[in-house]
Amino acid sequence: MKQIKQNLTKWICLALVVQGSWYGKELKAQCAGTNLNVGFTYTVSRTCGFPRAITFTNTSTGAAAARTRYRYFINNQLKRTILGTSRVSSSLDTPGTYSLMLIGHDTVNNCFDTVTQSYTLSVSG
Repeated sequence: MKQIKQNLTKWICLALVVQGSWYGKELKAQCAGTNLNVGFTYTVSRTCGFPRAITFTNTSTGAAAARTRYRYFINNQLKRTILGTSRVSSSLDTPGTYSLMLIGHDTVNNCFDTVTQSYTLSVSG
């Protein structure tokens, strides 16, 4: 029963994050003992037309970073799930402001960390 409750809590927390209701400080507190600090940079292709390629570079640090499962979101839509800090590519289909989010889940310590950034893509660049 305890394991079911832990898994249910984990997915409820993840659902809250995806809905944009739970960010930053509260999630970081869960990973305080593991030194997991989730972070990323990104580059967007400078081509004409759409879609534009976006590449995420995972800059997460801490002892748990290499064994953490990462979920990459664009506008709250899951784009990719990977284990470890590899680069991930996706696309931006139209001009507009995009919410970019990375959620790290340290499965050994069962804690989460997240970071969000926004990017505005215009027709000209």
